[in-house]
Amino acid sequence: MQRNKALDFDSDTDYLARLRKKTVGFDDLKRLRTELVIEATGERRRKHGIKEKAETLVKVRRDRDIVTVLTNPKRFPSPVRPVGSNSASTRCTRTQAGTQLDMTLLNRLLRFNAKTVTVQAGIRLRELAEKLAEHGLELVGGCDDPDRTVGGAISSGSLTAAIPGEGGDLASSVVRLTLITPQGHRLDIGQDRADLLRVALMSYGLLGVVCEVELRIRRIRSYAMRNKTLNFDELANYMPDLAQVRAAVKLFLLPYRDTAFVEVRVTGSKNRPVHGWPWKIRNWAWNSVLPRVVHSVGRVIPIRQIRDPLIDTVNEAAQVLVNRGLSASGSNSAEQSGQFRTLSRPQRPTRIRYCTWAFPACQFGAVVKAYRDFCRAHNKTSKFRCDLPAIAYRVDKDQSALLSPSFDEQVFSLSVRTTNTRGWENFVMEFAEFAAGFAGIPLFNQTCGLTAGYVEDVFGKRLAHLRAIRRRMDPNDRMLNQFFAEHVG
Repeated sequence: MQRNKALDFDSDTDYLARLRKKTVGFDDLKRLRTELVIEATGERRRKHGIKEKAETLVKVRRDRDIVTVLTNPKRFPSPVRPVGSNSASTRCTRTQAGTQLDMTLLNRLLRFNAKTVTVQAGIRLRELAEKLAEHGLELVGGCDDPDRTVGGAISSGSLTAAIPGEGGDLASSVVRLTLITPQGHRLDIGQDRADLLRVALMSYGLLGVVCEVELRIRRIRSYAMRNKTLNFDELANYMPDLAQVRAAVKLFLLPYRDTAFVEVRVTGSKNRPVHGWPWKIRNWAWNSVLPRVVHSVGRVIPIRQIRDPLIDTVNEAAQVLVNRGLSASGSNSAEQSGQFRTLSRPQRPTRIRYCTWAFPACQFGAVVKAYRDFCRAHNKTSKFRCDLPAIAYRVDKDQSALLSPSFDEQVFSLSVRTTNTRGWENFVMEFAEFAAGFAGIPLFNQTCGLTAGYVEDVFGKRLAHLRAIRRRMDPNDRMLNQFFAEHVG
């Protein structure tokens, strides 16, 4: 989608000077200070010969910028959607002819003590982890992508492997948050209002714009890593043990090789030092080098009988040499600050497309075997195959957020990933049918191929409760884009 030139809320001097040139009737200095610079909201784009109004991108620097946007629907048209790292694989942040709020400049660490840290919503997890590590501290909760912003991670699905009691998503570690309501009011929600906090977490920006978050932290705590290689049938038999073990569980699945790499993380010594450089090398190789290599192999070798086994060999070698060879220990801090990610961002030369579903842990053994058979059957009929291993995490039961995928029971998330775009859309649609057959649970920011009816069946009364709160807090649908109109209402 072609966008307008971004609206950048600069220093007071800059925007007051521009306002004097562009705005008529604002002579009073105090009133001028409350206005924003509007640089190109009237631009239009042409598509299929029809002129359409382009969406407006606003770079937020202060809380009052959010208030100004939300309270001025004529200048900043609906829907208004906050955006952080822009890593979603669905249309959840798209606005068509509305307004996007770029939150990444709202990125200050405000204060911290031994137990909690308070930050602006636009700070990236990697940056926060690095700042905390300077004081020997780390986040309690985790996230699969440290390039995400804190506000985005707590407002949507962000699953990762976690040792029991730590929470498999960052939302579980939230103590308090502040959001700007669609009417422009500042609303503080803490654990003294637990019911409302549960609704606000993972609410995907439908109740307002999160601008400040307080998270639980702790002294850096190391964990030891153990690895095991299994075929899919062995993994299915081993799954009850993986569901019960007092450790974090992460799986790498290569369905065409019938090979699964199991990574188990157990709590280590609190004082054991963890070096960051192995994690930087590991994740640079896993999330940058590997995608580029398999993508290049897919482009330069047209013969499937040679190309596909070579890609599988590269993926398998990467697991053995990098994941198992470099990291015998780690910590939340080392993993979050050492990550190198190239997720689905348009500016990246090699994009990783992904789609995530969660499945009840009690039947995940059957899911992994069926997933292997599904991939092979789909490849046989369509010639499409994902060129990167799928990743699965065990996520324990967690009711901290109303739309938590593990609200009712322990789950395993399954994220399929690829750099191969030709045939991807058909694959994720069929994968959605596969997931529905195993009671799959979607995440609105990561699950492609959703239907409104299936979402209603999965979340039921919880979705109805969120819908009722949303309509009460946003009666004019200021935050509601087309995607959520279809799936939440």
